[in-house]
Amino acid sequence: MSRMPGGNLVDIVRTEGLDGIDISMFESVQAAAKHITSSRLDSFNNAIAINPEKVVRIGKDNDLRAAVKAASINYPDGIGICIALRLRIGEKVARIPGCELWEELMQLAGEQGVPVFILGGKQAVNTQTVDKLCSEMSVTIVGSSDGYFESDTAMIETIRDSGAKIISVAMGTPRQELFIEQCRQAGLTGFFMGVGGTYDVYSGTTERAPLAFRRIGLEWFYRLLCQPSRIFRQSNLIRFVFMVLTRRV
Repeated sequence: MSRMPGGNLVDIVRTEGLDGIDISMFESVQAAAKHITSSRLDSFNNAIAINPEKVVRIGKDNDLRAAVKAASINYPDGIGICIALRLRIGEKVARIPGCELWEELMQLAGEQGVPVFILGGKQAVNTQTVDKLCSEMSVTIVGSSDGYFESDTAMIETIRDSGAKIISVAMGTPRQELFIEQCRQAGLTGFFMGVGGTYDVYSGTTERAPLAFRRIGLEWFYRLLCQPSRIFRQSNLIRFVFMVLTRRV
């Protein structure tokens, strides 16, 4: 484990067997958000949530692996990642839930007047998210779109023209990570964050797991209870445990 240059904001752990992907560890969600907003928003930066399912996918998807390796921050979103890292380094690792990090980031953006672009989700959910951000956090929204646009190139130019400094992208894995990587290659600047189903939770379309489940790291189990069809996705947890035991994570 090594300190990131420039202070004690974040620790870095380099994983084994995944082409040396770095995991950024913060003391709290608030510390992560402050680190992001204190960084240069006139250059390209991005954050990717790392959870067991994504780790397994990285091993199979070369494009996703490349996008993750190119990310500025890979933060431990899943409890399985936190446990694996704790076994590696012998220290408690704080989980950084992506939806909480996004809300904290939006709160700071509203306070600091940072222009934001809200991309992804269904049109109704996207609109509800924008309206709520404006009314409750006074966020400056300079552009928005649902996730069903036809041309990536045209959307990239729309984002560029908007002048946004924070761009949140809710299109699911690996679509959001690959789109953000396209933005990087196109020379866009600002902070990009893939946020998955965060807009659904924030707008009230989907209910998040109760606090009791979240506190003991069983948010994934609550989602499984609500959506039994997710059982097939949970098979990746078995593969992840094997990766941990063989020190590939």
